[in-house]
Amino acid sequence: MSVLEINKIDKYEILEEIGCGGMGIVYRAKSNSGEEVAVKVCVTDSVDLVKRFKREVRAIQKIHHQNVMPILYANFDSDTPYYVMPLAEKSVFDIIDQLANDHKKALSVFLQICYGVQAAHLAGECHRDIKPQNALIMADGRIVVADFGLVKFLDRDTTLLTKTDMCVGTEMYMAPEQFLPGGSRDATSFTDIYQLGKTLYQLYTGQYPAVLSSDDIPANLWYIIQKATKQKPSDRFTDVAELIDTINDYIASLDPLANPQESFCIELKNVNDQLSLGLYSKQSVDRLINILLMSEVDNDMFLDLYDKLPDKIIGLYVKEFSERITPLIQKYSNIIKKCILNKHYNYAEVVAEKMQVIYHSTNDYTLKAFSLINVLIAAVDLNRFRAMSVFNRLLLSITDDEEAFVISKALSENMDRYAHVFSQIGKDQLHRFIQAQWSVAASLQR
Repeated sequence: MSVLEINKIDKYEILEEIGCGGMGIVYRAKSNSGEEVAVKVCVTDSVDLVKRFKREVRAIQKIHHQNVMPILYANFDSDTPYYVMPLAEKSVFDIIDQLANDHKKALSVFLQICYGVQAAHLAGECHRDIKPQNALIMADGRIVVADFGLVKFLDRDTTLLTKTDMCVGTEMYMAPEQFLPGGSRDATSFTDIYQLGKTLYQLYTGQYPAVLSSDDIPANLWYIIQKATKQKPSDRFTDVAELIDTINDYIASLDPLANPQESFCIELKNVNDQLSLGLYSKQSVDRLINILLMSEVDNDMFLDLYDKLPDKIIGLYVKEFSERITPLIQKYSNIIKKCILNKHYNYAEVVAEKMQVIYHSTNDYTLKAFSLINVLIAAVDLNRFRAMSVFNRLLLSITDDEEAFVISKALSENMDRYAHVFSQIGKDQLHRFIQAQWSVAASLQR
């Protein structure tokens, strides 16, 4: 049936066809008041499909949510059953390329789709055909989930409408269980979660989700896509709420300065999880560094966050981001000088442990000097012998002339503290450049 065959339905003037499916055709229409709307008309003679059409209406009417397409009016008594919706000019599919170039917007759109699907689940319904084409863009910019033609009630269904051997959905987005005999009838909320994972992939990459590839996808986001699209339904996210929370955590990690403490902990967990699998993402490590370097946290919080870093991650910092670790350690050193006396004496060992890792992980002599001086500050100011021993051991290990020169200069700038520990080390055991500073320290003690 074409638009020429239907010119008017009740009080709605039909303007043009804008979409069609197995059960009906969607028209742009105008009401008697002049408002443009979308009218979905049931044009099938199939008794079963007419019943499915009516069920679609009942399903949508049960949901009241801003991210679900509402029904303005429905008429089943008409010669041609139909229902009326607000008019949407585009679907999310129409802006896929734009979203692939604006990942922040892509995630925002995806969250709105999730909210709509979550509302359907809370109303006891499973959509079964989630894809960008079924997410429409309203005039005010809202994204609404639409086309509930394949909706299944989560707690019940009828053999008339979903036959046991029927496979329904859009193949590229369908969950594995939907391809099994009776799979569509047995679809659950996990099925929708799978389709959400496929949709997320397409929104972020701009690519059809027939085959998923991790290329150019951040590791943390790839983890989310993989979990949502697990082969086994029970391995996916427990519900849409968990998926939403995980996406929000990921978004928070992209804007760490808004909540540096929370973002740091999220990113740290991600990196630790990756390391436990023998992997790590340079992007994740980089974000951790950024949080510490750029966030406006107070001195105590900075030290608290830094001290949470495992030695392995600190070592990765040094090796992968040598050009950025120096300003980080300089910031750490400045704060240590200001705040060390506010700490318990045991904190000296914490500083010594972290700085030892840096000292042994870098070939940068300036960075070695920074780390060594931080140990000295903590050891002397907190009067902690064990930290002093670490300092002495590192100092005695220096044999390279250039390294000794750089460190001797650093010692000369911290002579008041060096004078407290120099006597524990025999002058003849030190590199000759450092011996000169030893002599200066000795004179200060007289």
